[in-house]
Amino acid sequence: MLILTLGYVLLIAYMSLSAKPPGVESGDRHVPYFTYVTHAGMYFVLSWLLYFTLELTYPVKGNMEYWAATISFAYGGLLEVLQYYTPTRNFSFLDILMNGMGCILFLLLLLMVKKIRNLLIDPGFSP
Repeated sequence: MLILTLGYVLLIAYMSLSAKPPGVESGDRHVPYFTYVTHAGMYFVLSWLLYFTLELTYPVKGNMEYWAATISFAYGGLLEVLQYYTPTRNFSFLDILMNGMGCILFLLLLLMVKKIRNLLIDPGFSP
């Protein structure tokens, strides 16, 4: 799991810091806001991978989902700052916002899954 997560981290760095392919400047004309959906999706997946990597790596359990989302969001912010210094890229607060939306979506979905699982396992459980 660790190797998969590290590979995904490197893929995001490559996609974020390499030159944009021709025609990407204006986004996809067929799907409005495609870039923003892509940002949210990439950081949703990164948060999920980090969560499982942290859960499997560290014996101390608890709140790993918050660490995963925070690390993912901070990584996205770092890459966005690095884009400011990259000649072929631009810094965008909206990209950071959409990265954060992916992290928040991950948290909401995971907390819902945990709550449903707890209700199915122990119907008297109330978090």
